[in-house]
Amino acid sequence: MSRIFSQYRALGLCTSDVPFIIKYSAHSSTYYALVPIGETFNVYKLPRLTLVGISDPVNCNIRAFACSRHLVFAAADNVIYVYRNSRYLSHELRGHDNKINLMVVFSGCLLASLDESCLLKVWNMDSCEAVFSMQFSSESFNITAISNPLGYKNKLLLGSYQGPLQLWNVRSQKQLYWFKGFGAPVSCIAQAPAVDVCAIGLADGRVCLHNVKYDTTLLNFVHDGGAVTAISFRNGKLACRH
Repeated sequence: MSRIFSQYRALGLCTSDVPFIIKYSAHSSTYYALVPIGETFNVYKLPRLTLVGISDPVNCNIRAFACSRHLVFAAADNVIYVYRNSRYLSHELRGHDNKINLMVVFSGCLLASLDESCLLKVWNMDSCEAVFSMQFSSESFNITAISNPLGYKNKLLLGSYQGPLQLWNVRSQKQLYWFKGFGAPVSCIAQAPAVDVCAIGLADGRVCLHNVKYDTTLLNFVHDGGAVTAISFRNGKLACRH
């Protein structure tokens, strides 16, 4: 049997199950891929994927990852570590008692974080203070996806394992709308190129293109292979799902 394509040497861990992020540096007009690999993350310069840096380490494996224009956020256990210059540890955000599962940067200066107990917090990145905190019930509304719809300032669209979705204003700390859902757990949410339209990925393999302003489903897609784990759009307005 030919061994022409067999493994020869392992160079190291290049990625993990935590999704990488793409960050743009306006100073150098360069794109970078930031890839979590356990207790650190690698910084690759695009498009050649040249390794240009390794971040300062944290105390345990990174579980969630996000970035703003100037900062990078890595959640490990119940602590959010804040990095400057894409790799140097600057300070920590503490306020969760349980492991953090999700983080989303939105509205320019806000960071949302969700832990295993379904506690949702929103942080002001300028003051490093929590401006919103809400304990959801994992039995009635176990949050599985978070998104900030385009043009919806200070608002979060939350998807749940039970199926329904909720729209919240984190400034006023009020629930604005309740969506009945699509009869299956929500696995991911992505903003479409059109305002008011989001793609809702479901655990049964469906993708629903939904107008959140009028609570109307525009299109449905179905694919084989299990739950939809990620959705993205390109300029040609074609959705890519994984």
